[in-house]
Parts: sequence; structure tokens; C-alpha cells
Amino acid sequence: MNLPPKVRQKTFGGIFMSKPLSLEKKLRVVALYERGYGVSTISQQLSISKSHTARIVNRYLRYGNSGLERLPTKQFSVSFKQAVVSSVLKKCLSFEQVALQYQISPSAVYTWVCQVKAGSCESLSDIQPRGRPPKDMGRPKKRAPQTE
Repeated sequence: MNLPPKVRQKTFGGIFMSKPLSLEKKLRVVALYERGYGVSTISQQLSISKSHTARIVNRYLRYGNSGLERLPTKQFSVSFKQAVVSSVLKKCLSFEQVALQYQISPSAVYTWVCQVKAGSCESLSDIQPRGRPPKDMGRPKKRAPQTE
């Protein structure tokens, strides 16, 4: 068994502070999988969670090397979101399966399904501005006294 050594992750208050995996590390996961190692063995040796390792392997099996690249950040239409949510709710598919099918992140699928369950399909169209709101620039300026 010729596996690379374990890599310690930095912790902050007990929470793992992990960076997104590089393409080289994802290729290493795939190479070990193709050699016959299981997902749990790979995840232990490379210090990656089992679910993340399984997601990497599934994306590789479905899309090849292009499935290992980072997904682009994009705005989705309301009809696309509704199609994704309906495939989760009506076809009883998991978030991972739907994310793999539509090439989006599982967290986006989860967020959209929660929005629909909490409100309605109209809640998918609510687009909130991204980023921090603009800061109020201190106290207002003094006005010149008005005389008549």
C-alpha cells in the first residue's frame, strides 16, 4: 500500500478550516480510486471527508476530467431553479444526484428546496444583492442657518 502521508489540517476552535481542493489533489483521489482503493481509505489517507471524496469520484465518473474543475458562479433563471426543485421533490432524488445531473453544487439545490418548502415558487425569484451593504458615512453634515 503506497499511499501519501496524512496531512494535518489547521483547526480554529475545533472547526476545520479547509481550502478548496486543488486539481492535483482531486486527480490523486481519482488515481487512487482507479487503483482499487475504496472511498473511505482514500478519505482517511488524504484527510478529506468521505462525502467530499465520493463527490469527486462521482463527478469524475460522470464527466471525466472536466468534472473535477471548479464550477463557475452564475445566476440561474427561475424556470431552471423550478426544474431542479421539482426533480428533487417529485422524482424523490437526493440533492447529490440532482446536483450531479444539472452540474451545480448540492448546497444550491438544498437552498432552493428549502426556499420552496418555506414559501412558494415565487421565493426563488427573490434575488438579494450580493456582498456587504454600503456603510453609512457617519453623522450628517451641519446645515447653514437659514435666515429670512
